[in-house]
Amino acid sequence: MGSVVSTLAFPVPDRTFSAHRVKTHQDLHWLTTKDNFKIPCFYIKHDQAKYTVIYSHGNAEDIGISAEFFDTLVYRTKVNLLAYEYGGYSISYVEEKSSRLSFSSFESESAGKPNEQTCYYSIQAAYDFLVNEHNVPKENIILFGRSLGSGPTVDLASKEKNIAGVILQSPLESGIRSQMGSAARPLGFMDIFRNIDKIEKVEAPTMIIHGTADRVVPCSNGKSLYKRLKKPVEPHWLSGFGHNDIPDDIVFKAVVEFLKKIDQKTTTQETSQQKQ
Repeated sequence: MGSVVSTLAFPVPDRTFSAHRVKTHQDLHWLTTKDNFKIPCFYIKHDQAKYTVIYSHGNAEDIGISAEFFDTLVYRTKVNLLAYEYGGYSISYVEEKSSRLSFSSFESESAGKPNEQTCYYSIQAAYDFLVNEHNVPKENIILFGRSLGSGPTVDLASKEKNIAGVILQSPLESGIRSQMGSAARPLGFMDIFRNIDKIEKVEAPTMIIHGTADRVVPCSNGKSLYKRLKKPVEPHWLSGFGHNDIPDDIVFKAVVEFLKKIDQKTTTQETSQQKQ
């Protein structure tokens, strides 16, 4: 049954739809995950950036489809952005020792299929890429997850205690709870992305954005997670908006506001430490 839930959770977009856009993106890099996926990512920089955002997209998207959004996010919020792909999405493929694979591998059986654990391995590869290869301070990293992307985001945030902050847009309590609410408890053994069980372990300041008219992942999911935050930042409950119609401009403004707030908290903490 768990495999059935996983299958339903990953309606992968047509791999060929944005393949050219990903292959030719000027900021394309390749990462290798713990389960041997080769995943593409965009590492887009802004010359005035202090923070670097790791972006985890929703389940029916890929980084090629979202490329324009990423470029605008960087421009509007003045952050660096690492937008990574999940294994099994876009032009990702499984690296096999017995053969040399190329970009065309995503069209073959070697493309692989996404699952919950692969998403966790993918975001970990993105995080390690920043910290170990590019020496980005953990204190300057912000995790941003939209919809299903809240799963890998919360998982990593629950383990990494020194990151700057977390942004969750239309997040889910868990895979099954997002559809069944509290009635999903007896099915916990087959559930995936159990954010509800991990959110209290997140030490970083966290902001939630959720449309009140969301019928895909009801707003009650976001509010349930918000109640359990250790360091909540004022949420954005967007009246009348659903799951896929929240204007980008609202998101960009919320991100800028969030950056100012975590900057203020950092300054206050540093001042307090100097006085001691």
